Amino acid sequence: MENTLANIMAWYNGEDWQPVLDISLADALYWWETEGSTEIWKRIPFTLFSPDIYFLRFKPVAKALREGDRGFFINDIRRNFMPDKSDLEIIEAMRLAINRGIDSLNGLCEPILQEHTPLFHISPLNKQFEPFEVAVQAREDWINARNKAHNPRDYDHEKLLRAYTFTRNWGLGHLVLLIDESPEIFHSVHHDPLLHRWVWESVGFESPTKDSSGNYVWNTKAGVSVHGTREEPFRHRAKIYDEGGQIRYSSILMKMFLGESTEGRSGRFPNEIHDNYGIELLVDSEEDAIGLLSFFRYNVKGTTALERYERVEKRFPRFMCHKFILRAPVRVSREEMDFTGRREEGITLRRPLEKYIRLPIEVQIRVREETRHDVYKEDQFMQVFPLWYPRQIYEPLLPQD
Repeated sequence: MENTLANIMAWYNGEDWQPVLDISLADALYWWETEGSTEIWKRIPFTLFSPDIYFLRFKPVAKALREGDRGFFINDIRRNFMPDKSDLEIIEAMRLAINRGIDSLNGLCEPILQEHTPLFHISPLNKQFEPFEVAVQAREDWINARNKAHNPRDYDHEKLLRAYTFTRNWGLGHLVLLIDESPEIFHSVHHDPLLHRWVWESVGFESPTKDSSGNYVWNTKAGVSVHGTREEPFRHRAKIYDEGGQIRYSSILMKMFLGESTEGRSGRFPNEIHDNYGIELLVDSEEDAIGLLSFFRYNVKGTTALERYERVEKRFPRFMCHKFILRAPVRVSREEMDFTGRREEGITLRRPLEKYIRLPIEVQIRVREETRHDVYKEDQFMQVFPLWYPRQIYEPLLPQD
């Protein structure tokens, strides 16, 4: 199979990648796991993905389960996300959030793990979901899985997986709601038309012509041709959507787990992600890419500095691009009003508050047909895979070679 998992099962001899026949499935799946990468499990709410199942050890959780406090999990969601909803509404909202997270993870597994996908499939929750009852069973499974076993190899790994699935599901639902209610995510979706128009006007796309391969080539103010479709010179989307325009959380979740916080700790929250909205520009050559970069530096940015500029070049899998952040100043209100609602001439010039907003855009410039973006995404998934499907939980359940 032509994907990242197959390529991982290889070794580099100095010139090319050659297949290795004796590598195990587990070693291939957990190729990217390092001690440093799992540091994220020490930070809440990423802790809920830890194979140590810390969540069931938390004193408040243990107390709620011991005392039969059925409102504990409901109030957790109410306080953090939905203060005006009833108990039944909150349970349903959390169930749906968990299922959206599950759907995103399952959707990543299928094209990459292929025949191994059933081993990691997560079942969605049905409408009978009641968090307190599921938590009670999970804690019981967690205790019984380790009962009288002095060596982790002797644990009941089926029960351990059931307990882990509850804590991961609860963590998924929490992160999905966190994403849904993030102002940064909201802006990337709500202001898509303004961002799209700003990019179009800044670069000056015009005069699309069809080339010999049937694709469309657009002229730009930079003097560089860009490849697109008849209607669009560049791909653009809020990252909460997938390539097909459907809401998916996989891209944002991967950014959260693979990034670093502003304090240098593992894991990021949505407000620390600077590329919730992205565009992709395809050019013919590296020379064209440099020309477009110069245009952004001098004609759009106005300085030689591009925020978070990085030239990404990976040999395995093959991927190369120039990427950076632009902050687009867009007009979000046409009303010339002060705080009292009175119309006042020139108020926007003196105080642009509530009139303009600067929104971050990740720009990627790629040379056409030299790289495969889908393989790059597969590579990202394999990096985050050990954090969502811990080796300690899953390896004992994998088929033996």
